[in-house]
Amino acid sequence: AELRLIFNKKGIQFKSFNKYTNPVWEVEKEIWQHDLVVSLGRGAYESFACGRPVLVLDKRPYQILLSDGLALPKNMEQLASCNFSGRYKKCIPFNFEEYINEELELYNDDNQLFYRQWAVENLNYIKNFEKYMELWKSM
Repeated sequence: AELRLIFNKKGIQFKSFNKYTNPVWEVEKEIWQHDLVVSLGRGAYESFACGRPVLVLDKRPYQILLSDGLALPKNMEQLASCNFSGRYKKCIPFNFEEYINEELELYNDDNQLFYRQWAVENLNYIKNFEKYMELWKSM
């Protein structure tokens, strides 16, 4: 609700999905309709595969807010090391609205091809299987 209010104040359309309350099977169709995704973990990976930037944010009722901010070409590897979970920087914004506004200022739609290419290079199951096989052979 708070995130929706911040986006609406900026005149940005906001749509949210929750696997428990309004699940979407073909979520990629929704991702393709939006310029920016707020997610973490698998949702971030799906968004990168669709060429969309991700604001890595984990705000759940049972834990403190954690965020790594907007995934950018310069920080992808660092954020990936913690599975785009919000636990790389472990940023706990004091002023949530100010923090979101600062992160939105970093948005650049010129990076869409980068995100897609990153996903192809890093999330391909065949490439990852081959890496595991090489690791296993080296043992």
